[in-house]
Parts: sequence; C-alpha cells; structure tokens
Amino acid sequence: PDKIDWSKAASLGEQWYQRGGDKPASLPLSGKICHDDKFLYVELIDGLPAGENEAAPYLARLDTRTEEITFLELDRGSALPYLGGVLVHENGFIYVVSQAHLYQIDAESLEVLASVDLPAPNPATIYNGLVTGQTGELIIKSLSFASDETTLSLVDPDTLDVLFSTPCDCASPRLTLALDADGVEHRRQGRNARGQGGDREVRAHERGDRIDPRLIPRIDEVD
Repeated sequence: PDKIDWSKAASLGEQWYQRGGDKPASLPLSGKICHDDKFLYVELIDGLPAGENEAAPYLARLDTRTEEITFLELDRGSALPYLGGVLVHENGFIYVVSQAHLYQIDAESLEVLASVDLPAPNPATIYNGLVTGQTGELIIKSLSFASDETTLSLVDPDTLDVLFSTPCDCASPRLTLALDADGVEHRRQGRNARGQGGDREVRAHERGDRIDPRLIPRIDEVD
C-alpha cells in the first residue's frame, strides 16, 4: 500500500529455509515487516532480477484430443495472488474465484461473460474455496490473513450477487460439501494429516462440520 513507509520496515533476516526443514531455500530470499497502526504487512523479496519471476493467475483448458492448451488471464482482481477455486456448473458456465474476484466464463470460448469484486474487508482477504450447493447457488469461502476470520458466502450464479455471508470455522484450504441421511448439506473439512494417524483423519472427514444452520433456510428463502 502507498501509505506504508517501507524504509522504516524491519528486516526478517537473510537466511531462509525450505518449509518444514533446515535445508536452505533455493532462491536468495529476504523479507521486511512493517505496520500502519492497523494492519501488519510482510514483503518477501526473491532476489531475482525484475521480470524473471513474474506470476499471474490464469485459467487453462486442455483439449485431450489435440493436447492444445488455451489460456485465459484472470487479471481483474487486485487482492493477494493466492490460490482460488474453479468449477463447472450444471448451467454450462465455468466459475472462477481469484484475487477476491469472481468470474463467470463461457465454457466453449473461454470468454469472461461477467465478473464482480467480492467483499474484502482488508487487503489480506483471499477466497480459496468454491463449491455449488444442492439448489445451484455458489458457496464461496474467504479467509483473512490479517485477522484469521473465515466466512462462507452464498452467491447467485446468474447475477453474481452475494446473497448473504456468515462466519465459519473453516480455515482449511479447500471446501467440500456432503449430504447426510436426511438430505441436509454439511461442510466437510479434514484435519491436517501431519502428525495424525490415518484413522483419525478419516473420522474427521466422516464426522464433518455442519454448515451454519442459517445457511440452509436462507437458501430455501431465495428460491
């Protein structure tokens, strides 16, 4: 952000390691940390010349018959470049969420038909879960790295309007839904398998966590 004075930032050191071990990182990494009296900001520097490590989100389609790959740049978002989500809806459209921006895409031409910015209460808000419920609405999960708050939002697939949002305890990087014996939709969230036995992880998936009860009645109300 422009109001941050990076000249006053503190260094995070010059020695960096690969995640989960003591092996030095392959890139010459360094970092800075500072705040603006409201949010904490971290800058990671990879040490490569400008332009040699550029990354931008995109959607790719592979034709399995010809092996031809078609790319669509997802350049309308402005939030953190974090992993988003994509699905093919039964209405024939592709939906993609990336950088707090939702796209409706034609499956044949890969043309963006409509797109909207999603609510981002702070610059560290990302959307990293996208599924569709029984009634066809999109269910999107957001996560704030600044506050650790997570939210489930219900979105109309035709207008891309956010119908409502509700807090949830769902910081897992992905979102899946399941039906119980009564036909009620539940959010399924497995635990991190690191340090846990396989049986424990299976039980966590089988048990699941029920979506906030307000979600199901609200879906019925908007039909």
